Order: sequence, then structure tokens, then C-alpha cells
Amino acid sequence: MSSGHRELRLYQVTEAGLGAHLEWLQQPVAAETVAADLGQHLMRFTLMEKRLERAAVLAFLADLAGALGRFAAGVENFVATTGRSLPQHAVLALEHGIAMHRASQEWARSAMATLTEADASPMEATSADA
Repeated sequence: MSSGHRELRLYQVTEAGLGAHLEWLQQPVAAETVAADLGQHLMRFTLMEKRLERAAVLAFLADLAGALGRFAAGVENFVATTGRSLPQHAVLALEHGIAMHRASQEWARSAMATLTEADASPMEATSADA
């Protein structure tokens, strides 16, 4: 008769798996796919905190900000050159996309500044130091 309990299975990260994870975290950001992959880039950023050196995280954020800027500039150029031939709602939707990607670009720059300031501030005294 079954006790209704599942068999316990334990998994461990392999060196190969950890290497693949670190490689994924360090992939460059491509301007042509940044819009479709923005959620994935934010997930990567979240997972970097305990896996990558601060310099690598800052480089990623700079790469992300640059890709977002290039993408937004491309859409802005498209609207500027073809906007008159597009339906009004299409132009408005494209303008929304530009605003969202510019806001994400500003967030990346702000995150860089925050992390850089954290590196520059002196360490707080611990209770053992008191």
C-alpha cells in the first residue's frame, strides 16, 4: 500500500552547470533583440549579485544602457522618417515603446550610479568594531 509520499530527490549543481550559468550571465546585450529580451536581461541582472564581480555587473549595465539607447534611437529615426505615412495609433504606440526603452535606459544608468556609489562609500562599522 502506498504511503502517499513522493520519493525525495536531491540535486546538486555541477561544475559544468555552474560554468554554463556564468557564461549565460555574461552574454553581451544586442540592440536588435534588447526589446524582446528585456525581461531576460533583468533576470540576468538579478542573478549576477552573488555570482559576478562588481566590475562585470557595471559592464553589463553599461552594455544594457547602450543597447537600449541604440534601439530607442532606431525607433525614433523610424518614426521621424516614416511617421507621416503611418496611422496615428501606430505612431502613438511606437512613441510609447520609445518612452519605455528610454526609461529602462535611465534605470540602467541609475543602477550603475547606485552600485558605483556603494563601492565608493566607506564600510559601516560593525558591532565588533564598537
